[in-house]
Amino acid sequence: QEARRIFARSSPGRLLPRGMPSDVVVNILAGGMAGMVETMLTYPLDLAKTRQQLSASASGSTWSVLSAAYREGGVSGLYRGLAAPLAAETPRRALKFTMNGVFSSQLRALWPPDCARPSLGADVARAGAAGSLAGASETLIHTPVEVVKIRMQAEGRLQGQGPLRIAADIFQRSGVRGLYSGIEAYALRQALWNGCFFGLIGLGKQTLPAALFGGSVPSRDFTLGLLAGSTATCLNNPLDVAKSRIQHMGAC
Repeated sequence: QEARRIFARSSPGRLLPRGMPSDVVVNILAGGMAGMVETMLTYPLDLAKTRQQLSASASGSTWSVLSAAYREGGVSGLYRGLAAPLAAETPRRALKFTMNGVFSSQLRALWPPDCARPSLGADVARAGAAGSLAGASETLIHTPVEVVKIRMQAEGRLQGQGPLRIAADIFQRSGVRGLYSGIEAYALRQALWNGCFFGLIGLGKQTLPAALFGGSVPSRDFTLGLLAGSTATCLNNPLDVAKSRIQHMGAC
């Protein structure tokens, strides 16, 4: 909400073509920038996660995996494969949050709220369903990026090869099918994660007043995001392991 107020004051319509809906502008600017910052900050942990998921046996702690990656390539080794997800983050976030708004509107039209008898369960269900549909939709453009990223993160391989070179290699050997390997598991993962995340955010905003956080709405929203994101990640991890292994095998 704070991002929306900031961009509204900045007249975002001046930055993009006249007539483009303001919600789309906010989704592109706020969602894209937030996603890029998140990707850069958490990428080493994502690298460790992928290598642990691809290991056929116990691969040690997160710290040991990160230490091994650092010994292999220094700081650049911790960020191997960053270019592809970073370049795709803005359109990915813009699509997800735009589609979440579209699906939310459609679900409210198909399943209108009862103003006389408000239902918390119905509101949370709508938020969760819209999040699931939006999460699944983003895989249509992001799956090739994930496939390339997974292959670049694979331990001890592909040093010095850029994402475009790897994408071209996968396409030459397996065609479009290779770039979209594991899309079923990825779509299920994204649907579960986003459904849980948006559903819990909707629940929290209606049951946890900002007064519990000293009247600070940002503090409440940060806490809700932390709890909702952590819960969603724990629930969808089995699908994430399956996705990583399928995409790694499909790209090799």
